[in-house]
Amino acid sequence: MMDYTEKQVLQGKAVLFLGAGASYNCTDHEKKRIGFTGNELLQKINEEFLGNTPNHLTLDFASTMAIQKAGRENFDLFIKELVCDFDPTNEHKLLSEFKWKAIFTTNYDEAIEKAYRENKSALQKIEKIISDNDSLQKVVVNPDKLPVVKIHGCISRPNDARTPLVISCSDYRRHQENRSSLYQYLKECLTSDLVIFYGYGLGDNNIVGILDDLEKEGVNRTRHIWLDPFMDEMYKDYWESKNLLCKVNNLYDFLSEIKSKQDSNILSLNTFLKNDSVISKLIPSNDRPSNELETYLLKQLLYVEMNDEIKRESDNYNNDIFYRGNTHGFSWVAKNLDFQRAIERTLEVELFENFEISNQLFNFLIINGYAGSGKSVLLKRLAWNGVSKFNGNCFYLSEGATLNTKLIFELIKLIKEPIILFIDNILEHQTEILEIKNFSIKDSSKIMIIGAARSNEWNNSENILDKLNPNFFSLKDLNDFEVKNLVNKLKEFKAEGSLKELSDIDKYKFIKEKSNNQLLVTLLEATHYGQEFSEIIKDEYEGIYDRSAKDLYLSICCFHRHGLELRAGMIKRLSGINFEQFKEKFLQPLELLVTSYYSYRVNDIVYTTRHSYIAQHVFKQAFLSEMDKAQQLIKIIRYLNIGFDTDSKALDFILKGRILAEEFNDKDLAHSIFNIAQDIGVNNAFILHQRAIFEINHQNPNYELALDYLKRINSNDGYYDMRTVEHTKANAYRKIALNSSSKQDKIKYRNLSLKLLNDNIRTSNRTSMPYHTKGLVLLDEIKDCDNENDLVDIIKDFENNLSAGFKKFPYDESLTVLEHDFSDEIDNSPRAIEKIKEALRKNSDNIYIVQRYAKFYIKKNDFLEARTCMLNFLRNDVNNRTINYLMAYSYIKENESLYFQNAIKYLKKCYSPRDSNYEPKFLHACLEYIYQSEEKALKIFTDLNQSNVSPKIKNKPTHMIRDSEGNERFFDAIIVTINDQFGFVKTSKYAENIHVHKSTISNEEDWEALRPGDPLKISIWFSFRGPRAKTAIIL
Repeated sequence: MMDYTEKQVLQGKAVLFLGAGASYNCTDHEKKRIGFTGNELLQKINEEFLGNTPNHLTLDFASTMAIQKAGRENFDLFIKELVCDFDPTNEHKLLSEFKWKAIFTTNYDEAIEKAYRENKSALQKIEKIISDNDSLQKVVVNPDKLPVVKIHGCISRPNDARTPLVISCSDYRRHQENRSSLYQYLKECLTSDLVIFYGYGLGDNNIVGILDDLEKEGVNRTRHIWLDPFMDEMYKDYWESKNLLCKVNNLYDFLSEIKSKQDSNILSLNTFLKNDSVISKLIPSNDRPSNELETYLLKQLLYVEMNDEIKRESDNYNNDIFYRGNTHGFSWVAKNLDFQRAIERTLEVELFENFEISNQLFNFLIINGYAGSGKSVLLKRLAWNGVSKFNGNCFYLSEGATLNTKLIFELIKLIKEPIILFIDNILEHQTEILEIKNFSIKDSSKIMIIGAARSNEWNNSENILDKLNPNFFSLKDLNDFEVKNLVNKLKEFKAEGSLKELSDIDKYKFIKEKSNNQLLVTLLEATHYGQEFSEIIKDEYEGIYDRSAKDLYLSICCFHRHGLELRAGMIKRLSGINFEQFKEKFLQPLELLVTSYYSYRVNDIVYTTRHSYIAQHVFKQAFLSEMDKAQQLIKIIRYLNIGFDTDSKALDFILKGRILAEEFNDKDLAHSIFNIAQDIGVNNAFILHQRAIFEINHQNPNYELALDYLKRINSNDGYYDMRTVEHTKANAYRKIALNSSSKQDKIKYRNLSLKLLNDNIRTSNRTSMPYHTKGLVLLDEIKDCDNENDLVDIIKDFENNLSAGFKKFPYDESLTVLEHDFSDEIDNSPRAIEKIKEALRKNSDNIYIVQRYAKFYIKKNDFLEARTCMLNFLRNDVNNRTINYLMAYSYIKENESLYFQNAIKYLKKCYSPRDSNYEPKFLHACLEYIYQSEEKALKIFTDLNQSNVSPKIKNKPTHMIRDSEGNERFFDAIIVTINDQFGFVKTSKYAENIHVHKSTISNEEDWEALRPGDPLKISIWFSFRGPRAKTAIIL
C-alpha cells in the first residue's frame, strides 16, 4: 500500500522546493563538479571583488559590497558565469520523469530546464515564472505545463532592475516587489499542498521566514517533507515539532523508492473511463473521443440530458436555493422550477426549427438584458429542452469552464452533424468564438452559438463579436403572461413565502407592480412580502449566526461585487479551511447564499454569491464604520495573488484611487490600504499612481502631494504605462490652476499641463482622455481669458484638438460633452463671436475660425451667413471634409426635403469607402434611402454595419423621416414575419423589409396578438444597421 506522500507525488499533486544543495553536484560538460555551497559562493565573491579580505563576511554583506564596487551589471554577469554551465544531476533527471504541481527554487541556474529539455518523454513542459509579468495563471491551468518558479531570479534574465538576482536574504519581503505573485503562490502551495523541501539546511532563514509567517496566520496545513542527507538530530526534533516530516535522505533515493511503486499502483486514465462515451449515441461511426475530449465533455462542455448524476442531485435539491436566486447546476432545470418566458417558444423555433433548414454555416444568436433579468436561467432551459424535447446536439459550457476550440473542432468532426453551443457570459470568450466561426466556414461545418450577455457590456467598445452580426433577443420586464407563470410556479412548489397569505389576484398585482425591477429583485421581494430588497439582503447577512461563516461570506461578496470569484486557495489562507472543511462547517449557514464550483480557468474551486448585485448590497451595508471597511479590504489584499486574473482584477478595483476617494473620508485609512499593497510587493509605480489619483479626487484634495507621488514613479519602469502617469500629472496641474488666485500661476500650471498632454497625444492612440483633458484646460483658459487677441488663438487650438480627437475616436461621448460645453461658452459670449468675426476678416482660410463661425450661425438658423464664409473657404480648399460636412448639415437643417441634392453633393466629398468618417457616410445613406436610391443606401448601411465603433453607436437610431411639415411621417405596412420580440414589415414605398421591434407600439401587450399579414402604420428612422421602425400603430 502507498502512503499519502507517495500518492500525492505519483498523482502529480506534490510541490518541490529546491535550494542550493540541489545543484551542489552539478557538473560541467567535462563531468567536473562546479556546484557550490553558500560559503563557497561567499569565498568566490570575496576573491573576485573584495581582494580576498580576511575579515569575517556574510553573504549578504559581501554581495552588497561587490555590487557597490563593480556595479549591478558586472556582478550579475559574474554570477551568470559561475552557474551557466551547470549540467543536470541524476536527481534533476529523475524528477523530470514525474508530474509536479509546481517546482519552486531559489537557484539561478538552469539545471532543471536542461533536464526537461533532454528528457524527450517528460510528462510536462516547463514554463519559467520569474516576475509578476510572467503568465502564472496560464501555466497553472494547463495540465501539460509545469510552472518552475524562480523566486530569486534566473540567469536567463540578468540585469533586470525590476527583479534582480537575490544572493542572500534573511527577509523575503525585501525582494517581493514585482515578485508578489510568486511568493503568494508559494504560500498558497504551502497552505494547501504537500511541499517537499530539498537542498536547504534546516536553519535556512529563507524558509524559516515563510514558515513562521504561515504559523502566525494560524493556518492548518499539510505536513510537509524536508529531505536532507546530512540532517542534524537537534534540528530534526525541533522542526518535526513544527509539523515538518524530516527525512535523512537525498532526493534521488526518495523519488526512486516512490517510482518503484508506480507501475503496480497507478492505472491509466483509460481504466477509469466508461466503455461508452457520454456522446456515443451522437457519433455515427465506431470512432470514439480522445481521452482529453471525453474528460472535457464530462466536466466542462456538457451534453445536457438527464443522467444518473443530475437525477441524484435533483432528488436531494433544496428548492429554496433556486428561489433565492442561485441558478448553478441543472438540478432546478430537471425539476422544472423555472417559469416559462414569453420569448422561450420563439427561441426554440429559431434554434431547433429554423436552424435545421438554414443554409448558413455559422449561426450566432445573443440573449441580452440587464443584470438579473433571467438570461442564465433561460439559456440553461433552452439547452435542456434542446436535448429532451428536440433531440438536438446541444452542449452547454458549464460555470468555470474554458472554451477549448481544439476539442470542440474534434467534437464537430466526430458527430458530423450540426451542433449548438450554449455559452453564458459570452464576452469572456471572444477570441474563441471568432476561431469557431472561421472553422465553421473553412470546414463547411454547421454550427449555432447562442450566448448571453448584459446589454451594457455588449455595448462596450471592446466587444469584437458585434461584427459577426448576431440575431438579438432581449429579456425585458415581466409581461402578464410571465407574471402569471411565476405566480403559478411559486404556488406549485410551495415557494411563495409570505406571499402565500394573499389571494391569487393580489399575488399577481404585487408581482406586476414589482416587475419593472430586476427579476432577481422581484423574486426575492415576492417571496418576502412586505420587505424591500435591501432589507432582505441585510437580514440574510445579519442572520448568519456563525461569525467565521459571516466573515467568509463578506470576503466572497468583496470579490463578487465586481463579478469576480474567490479562489479556494485564497480562502484557505483567509480562513484556514479547505473545501472539505467548508462543506462540513459552513454548508448549512451559507447553503442558500453561496455557490461553489471548480473553475478550470484558475485550476481551483471558486466561490461566488448568488449574484453580483446581491454582493454589492451586502458590501454596502455590512460595515458600521470606515475603519471596519478598511480592515476588511486590508485582509483581502494581504492574501491576493496577482498571478491570477481574478485576484489581479480585484486588486485593481480595490486600489482605484478615485473609488477610495469616494469611500473614505479618512485619508489615513485609504493610505493604510495602499501600504499593505506595497508590503506584499504590488508594483510600486501602480501604487504611487493610485495614491496620486486618490489625492486629486478626494473631497480634501492635496495636489502637491499628488504631484510628489507621481514624481517618485520610476520613469524607466518598462512594465508600467508612463503615459497614464503623465496624464494624471497634467490633470493635477489643471486642478492647481483652477484653484489658484494668481494669474501667473494659472498660466504656469496650464502650460505645464498642455505640454504633458501634447506629448501624450503624440504617443497614445488607445484613449481619448488626453484630447478631453486638453480640451478642458483650453476651456478653462477661454473662461479666464481677458486678452481678446489670445482668445481667438485659444479657440483655434480648441477646435484643432477637438477635430483631431473626433478623427481618432468617432462619436466619443466625453468629446461630445466637451464640444457641447464649449459651444455653450462661445455662444453665450458676444465678445468671443465678435473677435472670431474680426479674425475671419483677416484670415478667411483658417479652418478652425471658419468652422466655429459657421457652427454659430447654423445654430442661429442664419444659413446665408454661415454658407458665405464656408464657400469663401472652399474656393481654396474644395475638398476639405470638415467644411463640406458643415455645408451639407446646413442644408439638412434648413430644409432637408428641398435641399437634399445639395446635401448629398457635399456629403459625398466628406468620406472615402474605408475611412472612419462615419457621420457623413451615415447621413448620405439616410438621404439616399429617403429621396433617391434605396439600393445605394442599403449598400452604404452594410458598410456602416461593419464599422469599428461600439455596438451602442451602431444600434443608436436617429434621423427620422419627416413629412413636408417636419412631422413624423407614417407609411402603410404589412407584417411579413413576427415573433415575441420583433418582426419585419413590408411597405409599398420600399422594396426591402423593415425591422420592427415590439417596443415601437404603445402597449407591448398588444404585440402578442399580431400575426403575419396584419396591417400597421409605421414611421421610420435609421441606425448604422439600416432603416428601423420608430413607431408602429396597429390598425
